[in-house]
Amino acid sequence: MTKPKTEIRVVCANYGAAGHASHTWLKRDLDKARQSVIDAQHRAEVGNPTAYYRGEAPYRIQVREVGPWTDWEGEA
Repeated sequence: MTKPKTEIRVVCANYGAAGHASHTWLKRDLDKARQSVIDAQHRAEVGNPTAYYRGEAPYRIQVREVGPWTDWEGEA
């Protein structure tokens, strides 16, 4: 059996609230995700008070395991 694939993404602090469903960024690996969070946090800190990034901080990393497909045993 193959190891499940791990998906990694960065999301804004408001992810899950109305209007923030598209505030996700898939990343290739954990290092890329970490750098993305560092960059976004920096933009939030140095941007003007009304800047987009400031209202979305703090950013966070999310991971999930994606497993293999299996046959469904129910009726079609």
